[in-house]
Amino acid sequence: MSSGKLIQPHPGSSRTFYQTPSPYEKRIGYYRGVRHGNHIFISGTTAVDPNSPPSAPQILHPGDAAAQMRVALGECLRVVGQLAGEAYNERRARESVVRVRMFGDVAGLGARAGKGVKSVRRRL
Repeated sequence: MSSGKLIQPHPGSSRTFYQTPSPYEKRIGYYRGVRHGNHIFISGTTAVDPNSPPSAPQILHPGDAAAQMRVALGECLRVVGQLAGEAYNERRARESVVRVRMFGDVAGLGARAGKGVKSVRRRL
């Protein structure tokens, strides 16, 4: 979905950051992904339309939590691949995901979003 860049804070650091063009990373103060040793952490990922203006972000697939989850997980897996290196493919990224946390404010959202998780996991 979005293009980003790898950032190593200093030579020899055990951490590598992945930064996307999202205006929220700089505004809020986080990186989309962080690799520390053998662990990769992804945060702040949703189904925002990359072509919408930062001042008025638009959500992809309004009303379809499963489709939004597929978009968000696809972005997460892409960032895992970027932080893991070029030998890492999407299938291996999906096999390596240990935990997914979802946050929502609508009752029943988790079950609907879970359908998106299931469809991504099914491709293994």
